[in-house]
Amino acid sequence: MMERMATLPQSSSKSVGDIEKHLVNNVKKRHRKVDIEEHLVKNLKKRQKKVERKKRELHSLLSQIAKLYESFSVPTFPEGYDADTGIFRNAVIASDNLNENIALETVNNTSSISSAYAPDSTVSNVRHDFLRAMQRYEYHINKAKTDRAKEGKEGPAKRGLECRPDIVAYNEMKKARESLNPEITVGYLPGIDIGDIFTYRHQMAAVGLHRLPNAGIDYGTHHLDMIPIAGAIVLVPKAGYVDDMDYGNIIHYTGQGGRKKHSQASPVVNDQVLKKGNLALSNNRDRKLPVRVIRGHSALGSTGAKLLGYTYDGLYRITGYSFSLGLEGFKVYKYSLQRLEDQPPIPPCIPGCTAHEWNNTIATGAVPLQEMDPFPAVEGAKHH
Repeated sequence: MMERMATLPQSSSKSVGDIEKHLVNNVKKRHRKVDIEEHLVKNLKKRQKKVERKKRELHSLLSQIAKLYESFSVPTFPEGYDADTGIFRNAVIASDNLNENIALETVNNTSSISSAYAPDSTVSNVRHDFLRAMQRYEYHINKAKTDRAKEGKEGPAKRGLECRPDIVAYNEMKKARESLNPEITVGYLPGIDIGDIFTYRHQMAAVGLHRLPNAGIDYGTHHLDMIPIAGAIVLVPKAGYVDDMDYGNIIHYTGQGGRKKHSQASPVVNDQVLKKGNLALSNNRDRKLPVRVIRGHSALGSTGAKLLGYTYDGLYRITGYSFSLGLEGFKVYKYSLQRLEDQPPIPPCIPGCTAHEWNNTIATGAVPLQEMDPFPAVEGAKHH
């Protein structure tokens, strides 16, 4: 009995020690839990601050979008345009103002714009802006030509696309913010009339008539839905696709792509794809949006692709399109275009170019854009 009682304190002391250790461990665990909770709270506060910052950034972005929406111009058309039918009714596009016509003649004569240009109060503001832009382009291109001539006298002139006077003039206008209509615009461009003549693709880009100098299709996206749409197309003889056919009021236009890169006159080597300009033209068809048509004019008897200039020939609507085998053995997109009614007649060809009798009422529009041999060359065959 005495031995048993003697062992009790030792046994009790061990139990108390174990309990103390257990309690200490629990306290440590609780401390760790508190530390974890504090860490989570800190992280939560950081996340809340990040969320608040993101909210402010989103609010700022929404404000910018709202400003863009306010400044976004809905496609403009002449009075009388019916978006459902795609035709004009009682529309008046060209001005009969005598002073405006005189100003147009001044613009067409690119060698005398600077000397003959004079602001006229009878010319509309938008037309005045256009004439001013044409004058500034001529100033920049003449300066670029002069600078290039000086470099040639002092040593070998710089080479490359960035040194071409027409490109230099375009870049200078962009830097000085003298260019017009930089955003994609569908339909009629205020200030630019049917029949206006341009010497360079970059000159058209500077006034927004066709903003993509190196592409046949000028396309872009809306600020709101980001769906690509087309604003204009250029018909270029000899450098266009062999499937292009131009009958004046009716055009069969080939989409873009399928050629070797950086070679506009090369043959088609691949099937075209429904993207970029092709997709934009298809969207124009679905949305019943017209496109501006610019025709290039080559010199009579010329075998090269060099052009005398371009004319703005009015608005056309896309009546249909297909994806079919082209003349070069690959599938291409083919778009059918019809000129909208109640517009001034298609302007005549630039003097000295291949004759197009578009504005001749007797002509039925049977002259294609491509100069095609009525008797295709066949080995061993004779023309009759």
